[in-house]
Amino acid sequence: MKFQSTILMLCISLFALAQESEKKGRFMFVEARGHSGIHFYTGESLESALSSGYGSLEIRVGWQTDGTQAWTGAYGYPSYGFGWYSGAIGNPEILGQPNALYGFLSFPISINRRHTFISDLAFGYTYDLNPYDPENNPLNDAIGARGAVYFNWGWGGRYNLNRELDLTYGIDFTHFSNGRSFQPNYGLNMMGLFLGTRYHFNTQQNEVDDDIRPELILPVRPDYPNEWPDYSNTSEHNVLLYTAIGTTQNGEDAGTSNRYFNSSITLEYQYFFNMKHAVVGGLDFFYDGSLVAFDEDPNMFGYHLGYDYRVWIFSIRLQAGGYFSAPERKGGFFFRPAAKFDIYEGLYAQVGLKTLNGGAADWVEFGVGYELW
Repeated sequence: MKFQSTILMLCISLFALAQESEKKGRFMFVEARGHSGIHFYTGESLESALSSGYGSLEIRVGWQTDGTQAWTGAYGYPSYGFGWYSGAIGNPEILGQPNALYGFLSFPISINRRHTFISDLAFGYTYDLNPYDPENNPLNDAIGARGAVYFNWGWGGRYNLNRELDLTYGIDFTHFSNGRSFQPNYGLNMMGLFLGTRYHFNTQQNEVDDDIRPELILPVRPDYPNEWPDYSNTSEHNVLLYTAIGTTQNGEDAGTSNRYFNSSITLEYQYFFNMKHAVVGGLDFFYDGSLVAFDEDPNMFGYHLGYDYRVWIFSIRLQAGGYFSAPERKGGFFFRPAAKFDIYEGLYAQVGLKTLNGGAADWVEFGVGYELW
């Protein structure tokens, strides 16, 4: 339920961004993509089920920023929106026939008018998976629940074919995971190629001239300046306090309803050296209830360093840290990728994944924080 609430928050934020545009800038698009590739599987029993690779289809509906909000120029005028994913990822009797709903951001990384290199990020919720069951589905050691996190990161290009149509292409990485909220949780990692087409339109066209042969035809793409604005002199100093909760299972709990409570408290310093990029450093307190099952102290103290990339009210956060004190099974260090959403005047929500000994998922953190100063 917490994860669905996070997705709802993301959707509301993207809708707010769309409404913030002036009416003259209602440039939208519909995009279809096909995917094909291979699995990078780290489990033990799904080699045969995954041997044929995967295929998938995506449908995206999005808005193209047009420069009416000043911050968009610093990011090369990105696009954003919502999407639906449907995949054939392997043997459906074992893995299911997953679909996903997600929000996405697409960033240009070149300014060429006809051909543009892009990087995409998508985050959402995967459903219709067939989870592990000790009696009915014992081979699925990748996913322990019917739903999972959906994450996609792609690199590629967009080529303008004509006034309305683009060809899109690239390579991308897709990940499904329960984040140890359910066991087993080897997760599914897929990498491959995608090819698609994007159709641009202006939502004001019917308001101006809705005839089937209109005399007045509005542009379907914004007209951008030849150079992106420079915001390199913008800087900030912040101190953030964040608290989060989550639940986990141990490997022995797979297929059962046994659950353990987890929490995190973080105090950190954040320095933005321009409007997009920040470095952070802070202290952490962790409580992991699953350690009680091993007769170990559930309280841990740690520290972290990190990097933040901010886009409007969103931030992508990447952190690496270690422990002052922790049980040996936690290893010597951890990573924490996270997504942060600014809500109102210093208040923010954040969802992240704390890892175990660097790589494997430890628990998913759902929390709120406040900018103290």
